[in-house]
This record gives sequence, structure tokens and C-alpha cells, in this order.
Amino acid sequence: MFAAVFILFCLKIGMRYLWHNEFAWTDELCTILFIWIIFWANSFMLSEKDHIRFDLAVRALPDGIRKYIPAIRAIVVGGIFVYSFPGTLDYIMFLWRERTPVLQLKLSYVYFCFVIYIGVIALRYFYVMVRTIAGRASSDSEGI
Repeated sequence: MFAAVFILFCLKIGMRYLWHNEFAWTDELCTILFIWIIFWANSFMLSEKDHIRFDLAVRALPDGIRKYIPAIRAIVVGGIFVYSFPGTLDYIMFLWRERTPVLQLKLSYVYFCFVIYIGVIALRYFYVMVRTIAGRASSDSEGI
């Protein structure tokens, strides 16, 4: 996807400055690809340890309690994602009526990557919770 954005960007610059012609669709397609890149990478490529977290209070807890903090965090964060999934899906499906200005793509297709993101993150935190409760995850990294 990054390669496609780069090629489209170079095409736009070439058309604008070499041939004095401009493609409007390249801006729109680059924006759509960038949206997909962000949510795809956050869904499938970043692990739990790659995210920022503030664990100053967690480090002050005794070890017996500290080992269950990832499960509690997974329940809270995963629960928020599960709770938001139906509303997000409903809104994305509502966007089928709207279209992008140049390419006339349905906005439900453009933003469906967010539905995938929410579903994958909810499943990821369910996995973290199960691994932590089963005692197979360390307190530093949940192995995903």
C-alpha cells in the first residue's frame, strides 16, 4: 500500500510539473490508501508492547496483583471495543449512501477498515485476557 501511495504521489507530481496537467483522483486515492494503511498496521502489525502505556501505578503494586493487571486492562479495553463495534458497524453501513467527491466510491468501502480494526483489536484483547488468566503471559508483554 505504501508503494501504491508513492507511485500515485510521483504520478501526480509528474503530471503537474512536467505535462501541466493534474489528476484529482490521485489525491483522493492516496488519502484512502493512507487511511487503510493506518488501521491495517494498527490491527495486524503492532504488538501490545509497541503501544504507549503509563505503568507507574502498576509497578507500585505487589507482584501477586500485578500479574493480573494485563487481564484487567484487556477486559476494560477489549470491552470498550466490543461495546463500540455494533454502533461503528451501523454507522459505516449508513455511509453507503455517501460517495467520495472524485472517484465516487462508497464511503462504507473507504471506512470499512475501521470495522476490521475494531474487530481485530477486540479479539486481540480477548486473547490477552485468556493468556493472562491461564498464566501463560508475562506481565511485560502479552506475546502478541
